[in-house]
Amino acid sequence: MSISPLRHGAAMLAGTALFALAPPAAHAQSAPAPAPDQAEAEPNVITVVGSQIKRSAVAGTLPVTVVDAQAIATTGAISGDDLFRTLPSNGSLLTNNVNFNAGINAVRGDVASINLRSLGTGNTLTLINGRRMVQHPGSQSGEESIPITTYNMNSLPVLGVQRVEVLRDGASALYGADAVAGVVNTVLQTDYEGLKLSATYRTPEQTSSDELVFNGQAGFSFNEGRTRLSLFGSFSRQTALHTRDRWFSRSEDKRDLVAGTDFEGDLDFRGTTDNTPWGQFALGRPVRQNGNLITSATGLFHIQPGSYAGCTAQLSDSLCLDDGRIDESLWLDRNADRDLFPAVRRTNLFAVASHEFSQQAELYAEISYYGANSVIQREGLTPLATTPLVIPANNYWNPFGPVRFSDGRLNPNRLPGIDAPEEGIPIVINNSATGTRVQLVDTGPIVVDVDTSSYRALLGLRGQIGNWDYDAAALYSEARTRDTSNLVSSTLFQRALANETSSAYNLFNGGSLTSPTVGDGTPNPQSVIDAITVDATRLNKTSLFLADFKVSNPRLVSLWAGDVGFAAGVEFRHETLTEDRDPRQDGTITFTDLVTGVNYASDILGSSASADLFGKRDVYSAFAELTVPLVNPDLNIPLMRRLDIQLAGRVEHFSDVGGVFTPRFTASWEVIRGIKLRGAYAEGFKAPNLILLNSPPTGRVSAVRDWYRCQAALNKGQIATLGACGTVGNAQAESLRISNVDLKPEYNNSHSFGVVLEPLFVPGLTITADYWSIKQRGIHGLFGLANFSALDYAARLAGGSEASVIRQAITPEDIAFFAGSGLAPAGEIIQVLDPFLNLDSRLTRGIDIAVDYRLSDTPLGDFRFGIQASRLLEAYQTVSSQGAEIIALNEPAIAVSAGGDLLEQNGRPKWQGNASLNWASGNWSAGAFAQYVGAFDNTGAINDVTNAFYRVGSWFTVNTNVEYRFALSGSDVPNARLRLGVNNLFDRDPPLTNGAIGYNAGLHTPFGRTWYATTTVEF
Repeated sequence: MSISPLRHGAAMLAGTALFALAPPAAHAQSAPAPAPDQAEAEPNVITVVGSQIKRSAVAGTLPVTVVDAQAIATTGAISGDDLFRTLPSNGSLLTNNVNFNAGINAVRGDVASINLRSLGTGNTLTLINGRRMVQHPGSQSGEESIPITTYNMNSLPVLGVQRVEVLRDGASALYGADAVAGVVNTVLQTDYEGLKLSATYRTPEQTSSDELVFNGQAGFSFNEGRTRLSLFGSFSRQTALHTRDRWFSRSEDKRDLVAGTDFEGDLDFRGTTDNTPWGQFALGRPVRQNGNLITSATGLFHIQPGSYAGCTAQLSDSLCLDDGRIDESLWLDRNADRDLFPAVRRTNLFAVASHEFSQQAELYAEISYYGANSVIQREGLTPLATTPLVIPANNYWNPFGPVRFSDGRLNPNRLPGIDAPEEGIPIVINNSATGTRVQLVDTGPIVVDVDTSSYRALLGLRGQIGNWDYDAAALYSEARTRDTSNLVSSTLFQRALANETSSAYNLFNGGSLTSPTVGDGTPNPQSVIDAITVDATRLNKTSLFLADFKVSNPRLVSLWAGDVGFAAGVEFRHETLTEDRDPRQDGTITFTDLVTGVNYASDILGSSASADLFGKRDVYSAFAELTVPLVNPDLNIPLMRRLDIQLAGRVEHFSDVGGVFTPRFTASWEVIRGIKLRGAYAEGFKAPNLILLNSPPTGRVSAVRDWYRCQAALNKGQIATLGACGTVGNAQAESLRISNVDLKPEYNNSHSFGVVLEPLFVPGLTITADYWSIKQRGIHGLFGLANFSALDYAARLAGGSEASVIRQAITPEDIAFFAGSGLAPAGEIIQVLDPFLNLDSRLTRGIDIAVDYRLSDTPLGDFRFGIQASRLLEAYQTVSSQGAEIIALNEPAIAVSAGGDLLEQNGRPKWQGNASLNWASGNWSAGAFAQYVGAFDNTGAINDVTNAFYRVGSWFTVNTNVEYRFALSGSDVPNARLRLGVNNLFDRDPPLTNGAIGYNAGLHTPFGRTWYATTTVEF
């Protein structure tokens, strides 16, 4: 970033400071003396997120959602994930507990994220008692296919929380990087005295899963109340939920679930895979038995039950070979071996202490610990296409093996009468060029065992000298994950394949004859499986050291309309990230194919190589804030009872990406008593995470369409349209993802306008409505395999090529393929150099509506009613200049990924909302909480006839509870209570999607009607 914005920012901060330090007399001389009854007209003085000025009158000025302890209890939440899913301003949570399909390179375990405004995980800043949390050490591939990091919301407690404040507005000027969509601040209860113990048991119907939670809270005061200590503790145990427990996840093939709809029979709902134990193999040459061809012309064959049509050679009484495509009835249904939700054990411990020396000085401290163990199982392994593995010719079970083994024994498993050479033929598996594939099933499900922990220690000194508040603190926080799973070593696997005895691993035994799509009916001996299995472990760690000093004065000077508030502060942060991969994945232990001699950096079957990573940065920042009253009621200005503004700015310098200045301006105009208008403009930024800046080159393999080869087929008349390319242009290529030291922050500007209504004729009623708009620029992303292939296609049609697309050397087969097309021959795409870049821009707009009504002391008791709703108006992503080149092709079959209209697509519904009702009378109380998630399109399922996306329906759930307070023996007041509740009262299943688990885990939950009981005792 250029230095001029920093100078501008420094000048603004300096000006603000000079204003703050200037003598007050010139400003105070015109300030009227407060009238005796003016206190009634003053707004409430509270401290909330959105202002650093303590004791400032900012209530109603900022779009802040406050969720207090009663509201938390009404939701039925017992974890951070439960709680933050209820926020209507929260979008789809890409990082969540349902991560069974995530490989060793992804974030796994007990982790939950937050995604305000659907801007993406990582755009919301999360605080505890006003200061940053450490980020979770794992990363997840996000919307732009880049590693994204998040704060782990499950590390936050639910018990002992006084309130959760959600600032639904950009706040980088006050809090720094990542506060693009807003800020979530969890405020712990520090004034509780006594001892409280509670236990909760909840269990969903129709499943074997259940959850048990124990909570404890204690508070003490000493030294005549000058010393306080608050302790919170929580332990929970949740059992796993299996895919078979829910109808929408029992099978990957969901075509029967869309029968009778426009998507009946649509292959997008098939889900099963032709990577099966009924493997398809390549010999590299055709083979005949007694003169009859038993493989394809290129040497392909697969295993199938002997009862199936198309057998070309008999392997045994029950198995045969076939030279065609694997029958769909043999495709593997991986959900048979999957958990839908992990088994989790979670512990949260918090301690908050303070000692007041005097009004001028109070020492305070916070210590917290979070630890969790998560266990989930997923299906077995599939070798990667870019790491083809060769079965040696002398494998004992190879039907095309040698006539005699090396010790002279006759081979009992070589097919009789075949024209294979006497030394046998090695067999290739999982090579994209030959179309071979196999899935290891008898090795058993992969069990992913993740230990996650974090701790936080803070020591601070705060106080008040005159009207000045000061607060200085230092904190250190660290988070760790240990991710272990039982995988297969490629070296040990091939060694087992090279065995000439019956203890060799047998890949030719097929699957289950009774359930061909599930399991393996003839597994290898456990001793053989144990010999190839290894535990692969990944260790991640993040750390945060933060030191800050802040001062504030709510009455800096007095103007004609009231007191000017001021705050300023400095902050230093040191952040680190460490990823320590398993030696078999980071290149320490490699795999060298015994047959081809090719060396591969990863020895983990089915996992790309990933090097270890370490990144660190220092961040220096300074901020200043002013709240200025311009009009008050004493000025008697028509239709302008009050007018207040807030000015803030922050300078932040990163040791790795440079400096940035972010301003913020807000205004609040009270038209008449009970009607207030508010607005804000802010600029913000999101710094590149440490992975994007420090990651070594990392390869990831996926399928890509080679449009240039498709064009050759079209020119020769082999296909009717470019979109009908089929398998002609299919390839498996590696995306080599490269860190970028020149990556800049994402910048954004946001504005909002709102109204606050508090009608005098309905005491206790507050209605708010806010319009907001956020424009992001230079969003971090990867251009991606598909886009680079299209860019190379455009360049080659113009006589050039795209330098980032690496192709194999041109072969005679390539020359023959392109002959007669009028195009110059080109080799197959094998790799794309795909650096992290600042790419597209995105505009997101919406409206928030909230109603809060409190009615107390009625003959029927006390009532509280609330509504919150968010309407997403627009989510549009403008493509980069490279994407524009692809659009200029004007080819309907080629689309730029991650561009265009994103509204109501893949977890961005137009409407989300909730409503709550609480009642209390005497010893009885009850509550109800309803939540609505709107419909959206699932772009992964497209109707074959209409080309319409599959519509994921809306979801409406209701949670209810009733509570009775009573006195235990020996107590004169009610000190115990029993709460009975039902979540998802009407047993609404999540709307169906075509994904493996059958629902959108980012917006919906898999549990049906869930009963719970909580008992609490206070001493």
